[in-house]
Amino acid sequence: MLAGRKRLGLYIALIVTLILTQTPMVAAESNHPSLTPDHHSGLANSDYYILQNNVVIENSGSEPATRVRLEVPLMADLDSPYQDVVKEEFSPQPTEIRKMGDGTRTGVFSFEDIAPGTCTVLTQKYTVRLDGSNWLNNGGGEILIDPRAYLGPAAKIECADPRIQAVALRINPNGDIDDLGVAQKAFEFTRSTLTYNSYSPSANQGALAGLQAGSGCCEEYASLFVAVCRASGIPARIVNGYANDRDELAEDETLINMTGRRHQWAEFYLDGKGWIPVDPTLSIDMRPVFGQLPTGCYVAENYGDRQVTGKYRGGKLAIQFQDQVARGY
Repeated sequence: MLAGRKRLGLYIALIVTLILTQTPMVAAESNHPSLTPDHHSGLANSDYYILQNNVVIENSGSEPATRVRLEVPLMADLDSPYQDVVKEEFSPQPTEIRKMGDGTRTGVFSFEDIAPGTCTVLTQKYTVRLDGSNWLNNGGGEILIDPRAYLGPAAKIECADPRIQAVALRINPNGDIDDLGVAQKAFEFTRSTLTYNSYSPSANQGALAGLQAGSGCCEEYASLFVAVCRASGIPARIVNGYANDRDELAEDETLINMTGRRHQWAEFYLDGKGWIPVDPTLSIDMRPVFGQLPTGCYVAENYGDRQVTGKYRGGKLAIQFQDQVARGY
């Protein structure tokens, strides 16, 4: 699993404090650019979950924090075939929701003055439908209009590096294997090359570091697979979210803490099929996670973690995330 959340970039110090909110939840207003609902309705293998994210904001300073304005990452407008967001609620309500080209969204939130020694809580609540279909068989034929964003190098995805390029050549030396076959070989190479070790010096350092060390955590597994796919000319991307191997994330309607469940997996694109999920980290020989994700074991959040940013006057603010999940509907 990921060693920790990567979206703590507020222009303030960070500490850990928990508090429960009693502010009523409000559904997102229709004039905000909202999530695309229900674009995979009627799925036979679907189930529902509720993901609740509490962002705790504490003033540990000796003065009030005033004019507090934060830009906070929200669940992305995902186009992954195995997940739909059917409802979202916020408390307090954002004054604006901004959406980027990859579906990433941030909410702009304004807060009343935060007195010294007190906290306020921003709560995001999402009801999601998950589907465990095998997308190699049931892909929707989605067309990727511009694949360039999913083919080039990026932070921790060093697909242009000669060492990654050499792997791509090794798994397809004659260039005659189709994209699905190459993705399968990239998956097998990743699993056979890396040993899971969250204490490895390469942990959370990305594809090249994992390749050189032969170890890492889920970030190295997902990044190496994506890097090899991209070096082979196959569009691929990272997915951030939560996972719990082959066990359900939650058994009933009771919210449970998701500490330690933060996870990365990957997707590659096939013409005529769309985005295909894979997880080289949590695969085992007899049960590879390739083409489908076990229903209830994964909840996706975004394709690229963003940081919390913001401005305020006075005080000394700190941020902490508390994530919970429960069965829905």
